[in-house]
Amino acid sequence: FYKDAHKHIFEAIVQLFSMDARLEHQERITALPHQLNVSQLPPAVHLMRIQLDGIRYNYRIVIQ
Repeated sequence: FYKDAHKHIFEAIVQLFSMDARLEHQERITALPHQLNVSQLPPAVHLMRIQLDGIRYNYRIVIQ
């Protein structure tokens, strides 16, 4: 995502979901690089969805 997106990013939406599909965090990104503050999320596996240019990218991430 990062390598390709920095060339043409205007706005992306990042969403973090629990594994039972509850939305836990959402943020708009308008510039790169960008860091998400996930300190309020519990340690677990989460689904990260990035919506950019009408395309959804899904990743599983581990917060420890």
